Amino acid sequence: MGRESDGNTCPFLDTESSKRSPHGGYACKIYENRPLACRAYPVIQSVPISLDPKCKFCENCGTPSGNVNSELESLIQIQKKMDTKARYIWRYATGIGESKDKDLIKTGWFLV
Repeated sequence: MGRESDGNTCPFLDTESSKRSPHGGYACKIYENRPLACRAYPVIQSVPISLDPKCKFCENCGTPSGNVNSELESLIQIQKKMDTKARYIWRYATGIGESKDKDLIKTGWFLV
């Protein structure tokens, strides 16, 4: 995890201290309480669900070994069982996307 070539950075990365992750990248400020999307990475919620093409590990190691479809199905089941009594759910949009869609891409916190 870290900065992308377009300057976008995960908002939860600690880019100001000298702390580093075990892999040498920026440390995550919410690691112990990170959301399912972070825990499941590089699996991303898309149609169909897939691996993030921007993932450096996937890029360097090619296609993963093992039963990825089983892992994807497990994540889908976990997501279906998730329930919250919260009245509101907030998401953080990093503004990453295709340059042609720049006017449509949200940045910052927004209410779902």
